Amino acid sequence: MEGMLEREWQTFKAACFPPNLSKQQNIDLKRTFFGGAAGLINALTKVPIESMDTSDLLSLLQTELLMFNEDVKAGRA
Repeated sequence: MEGMLEREWQTFKAACFPPNLSKQQNIDLKRTFFGGAAGLINALTKVPIESMDTSDLLSLLQTELLMFNEDVKAGRA
């Protein structure tokens, strides 16, 4: 059974990388992708429930991701 993160990884890989990645590139990128997912879950579990509304927290994280995306497009990241 294919998991949710695996499906997201496959979608991300197809959208961002050429289909002819080497085996080692695929391994390294997948580890990085899953590491990012683990980091996000860790960050979410460290926020006290009463300190922030869930939608505010998700909005804050989305803003940070969008800023990173702009940095990538501009060659800063």
